[in-house]
Amino acid sequence: MHKKLLLFFLLFSIGVVKAQKIKIQESSEMVENISRTGMYVSLELDKKDVEKLWSKYLKAYGKTSSSNGVLLIHAADMKAISSYPCRVFSIVSATATGAKVWWAIDLGAKFVSKESEAEYKGAEKMLYEFAVSAYRDDINKQIEDAEGALLAATKIHEKEVNEGIDLQDKIDNSGVQKVELEDKLKVNKEDYVRLNREIDNNLAEQKVALQNSENIKAVQHAKEGQLQTNEEKKALTDAVKVQKEKVNEGERLAKDLAKNKQNRVDLEAKQKKNAADMVEFLKQKEQNQKDQAAAAIDVEKMKTAVDVVKNKMNTIE
Repeated sequence: MHKKLLLFFLLFSIGVVKAQKIKIQESSEMVENISRTGMYVSLELDKKDVEKLWSKYLKAYGKTSSSNGVLLIHAADMKAISSYPCRVFSIVSATATGAKVWWAIDLGAKFVSKESEAEYKGAEKMLYEFAVSAYRDDINKQIEDAEGALLAATKIHEKEVNEGIDLQDKIDNSGVQKVELEDKLKVNKEDYVRLNREIDNNLAEQKVALQNSENIKAVQHAKEGQLQTNEEKKALTDAVKVQKEKVNEGERLAKDLAKNKQNRVDLEAKQKKNAADMVEFLKQKEQNQKDQAAAAIDVEKMKTAVDVVKNKMNTIE
């Protein structure tokens, strides 16, 4: 599995499907050296993320300020709790499992508590809705990560499939080349036999041409001092010409034979490389098939991860 996908899957597999339970509880905190009654909710989320979300949430109700880790709103407009401006004290702290959001709401004559049932339910509902929103925000990020991992897994699988196609093309081309090389070597061997036969014939013809030329010269030598006829001169010229032609033909055949031998060496080298390439391509194809199968499994795992993370929206309680 690709490192990025492995990291995501490991993170995904740790406690993904358990329900996100939201419970609002009353408690008191020391703020400005005074114990103030309020309520809190514990979230299984990163404290820094919760702080950002909570700060943004509070700003919707009034101007906030911060002092010694306490968020303050001096005149909060919270119609769900009071028709008059409220004073809000809030603290976000880290817990063993995530973060704790606490707030106390000063109505002027009293703080919101269970004794003030209507105001308490309004504040409780607001804190609950914030917790739901925070979990949904986190789940949406998880969905985004899961879909990103799925896209990455899909691309890896497609890459492996395309590599498999390329490898099969190489194997097919290598097979065609193997047949072509075998045919060329067959022709080369046939040409070798033919050239050797032609060389043997040429050597015999050179001997005949040389002997013919020598015979004519001998006859002419015997008639030395006598006037040569045009026919006799021509006969010698023709004989010498034929002899030279046979010698030239022999030299050409010798060069052709040398080329034939070198061509055979080249073809055999290509044949050897072709065989080695085929072995390597088949080896790569075998590995590619394993990689394709593994990549396909990763895609299915990432699809499951996306579905499971999306279903987490239904586990918020």
